[in-house]
Amino acid sequence: MVSQKQSSSIVLIIGAIIAVCGATFGIATLNSQASRAAQHEQELNHLQAIANRLDALEWRAIAKKKIDTELEEDLQLQRREAQRSLVTLQATTDSLNHLEKIESAYQSYASAVNQLLNLLISNQVEKALETDTKKVDPSYDELYELIQHETKEASDKYNLLNYWSNLGSIIILLCLVTTLGMVFRQYLRVYRQVQLMTIDAMRDQQNKLNEERQLLCLLYTSDAA
Repeated sequence: MVSQKQSSSIVLIIGAIIAVCGATFGIATLNSQASRAAQHEQELNHLQAIANRLDALEWRAIAKKKIDTELEEDLQLQRREAQRSLVTLQATTDSLNHLEKIESAYQSYASAVNQLLNLLISNQVEKALETDTKKVDPSYDELYELIQHETKEASDKYNLLNYWSNLGSIIILLCLVTTLGMVFRQYLRVYRQVQLMTIDAMRDQQNKLNEERQLLCLLYTSDAA
């Protein structure tokens, strides 16, 4: 009986270890995906900030009605940052289709801004303002909406994955505590059985000693007579 109970405890412990390891791997996967979603959201916000800076530089160019060296350097810097941001997003996105839409919208916006700047360079201010109204603003609005939509999806995904990860951790903890409780109770049962068996063995041994003592007494009495 004791051996069977010990075997049962071992099987229970092994099963618990396997379950915990499997659940831990699952939670690690969820955490990895949640981290990726958070990085994606952060990079989308970065791209939006770049678009905002480009928009501000565009209006500064319109206000000056020319492109000076400092403004050109700022524009080139933001364009390089935008390209780096788009490359980074390729490593964090789960939908290349959505990213392609964002990249296409950015290219349309950048092209419209370049057209506006070229008109300012050639001193065609009126056409530049018309381009701003008909091309730059609509393309910026489209880019903004796409980024905001993708950012919301990334945020929702992160919150969902983080929720399931936390819930999984709690469930693992509860299962582990429950399993340890069951193992400890099984251990107490086995320990009690061992104690009872030890007591029975000692009682049997004592009975045998008493029988031998009585037999020796009878033999001694018989020899004395």
